[in-house]
Amino acid sequence: MHGYVSERYQELRFGSAVESAFEVVRQDVDASIGDLVPDALPMLSAAFENATSNNPEHWANAAGTCRRLLKVVADALRPSGAEIDGRKMGDGNYVNRLVDWIVHNSKSETSAKIITADLSYLGQRLDAADAAGQKGAHAEVDRFDASRFITGTYLVLGYVLRLTPEKTDEETPAAETDIEPPEIPSDPPLPEPTS
Repeated sequence: MHGYVSERYQELRFGSAVESAFEVVRQDVDASIGDLVPDALPMLSAAFENATSNNPEHWANAAGTCRRLLKVVADALRPSGAEIDGRKMGDGNYVNRLVDWIVHNSKSETSAKIITADLSYLGQRLDAADAAGQKGAHAEVDRFDASRFITGTYLVLGYVLRLTPEKTDEETPAAETDIEPPEIPSDPPLPEPTS
């Protein structure tokens, strides 16, 4: 009996610590994302609602919402433009554009490498889920995947928002850096919206 109670206690204690840590990130992101992207909070709320649904189609929608949110953040921070060092910076290349922005705004090369690796992985997973959803294969995203997408999106946004300079009356130039962005595959173009 003692062993069982001790095991349950450790599970609850660890689960509470993880939830508390995520809640700190969530509160920080929720408090500041609206300044950068006014429509972000409704998008995040929709993603959460979809992830807690019992409908598998909603889980795929959560992934699509996270993908759109990262693209909107990329549009706000690093608008599309010409290729840079062979990396596409077009409208659908939101991961490349965010990586470029992170590299040029991070003061730490190590932090920039870590977050760009996380972003690249998250972007590939979101793109794969979105492509499956476009083909009607919603069952490829389960509730756990949807929750991981939301958690990953919050972590990436938390880092990006901490790099975002406070708005001032004067335009602050981007920091110069010698950090080399990691090699990542080009993002596939975003599908055209359907009616």
